[in-house]
Amino acid sequence: MYWDAIGSTSELIGAVATIVALVYLSLQIRHNTRSTRAHSYQAAMTSIADWTRTAGSDPALAMLFHRGVRNAETLSEEERVQFGFLLLSLARNFENLYFQYRNGTLDEAHWHPWASRIERTFASPGTRRWWAEEAPAFSAPFQRFVAELLRRPARPAPAPPARGAGDPGGSPYPGPPAPGPRPRPTG
Repeated sequence: MYWDAIGSTSELIGAVATIVALVYLSLQIRHNTRSTRAHSYQAAMTSIADWTRTAGSDPALAMLFHRGVRNAETLSEEERVQFGFLLLSLARNFENLYFQYRNGTLDEAHWHPWASRIERTFASPGTRRWWAEEAPAFSAPFQRFVAELLRRPARPAPAPPARGAGDPGGSPYPGPPAPGPRPRPTG
C-alpha cells in the first residue's frame, strides 16, 4: 500500500512537471514567433530603406525613376535599363512583403500601407509596361496579386512636383491610390 501511494504521487508530480514544461515551451514558442516576425519585418524595412536611400540620394536617379514610372518611353535606352533595375529591386521588395503577409509574418496593420504603395507603383504607366515584360520572373501568387491590381482602370500620371514641393518624404511614387477596396491576396 505504501508503495502504491509513492507511485501515485510520483505520477502526479510527473504529470504536473509535464504540464509546466508544456506551458514553458508554449511561452518560448510564442516569444520566438514574435521575434521571428519582428526580425522579418525589420529585414524587409532595411531592404526598402536601402532602395529608397539609393534612389533618393541621387537627384538624377530619383528623377529618372519619376520620369520612368510616368512614361518609360521618354527615357533613353540607357535610362530604361537603369529604370528596369530600379523597378526589379523595388518589385522584389514588394514581393517579399507580399510573401510575408500571405504567410502570416506581416500583420494587417503593417500590410495595408504597403499594399497601397504597391498599388500606386504598379498603377503607373511606366511600371505597367515594365511589368508586362518582367512578370514571369516573379512568383505566381505575386503575379496574381499584381494582376488584380492592374485590372483597375489606369489613372493619369501626376504632373512632376515643383522643386522643393510634394510629399515631405520626397517620394518619387506617383499619386494617391485608386478608390475602392484593395484586392485580397489569393493562394
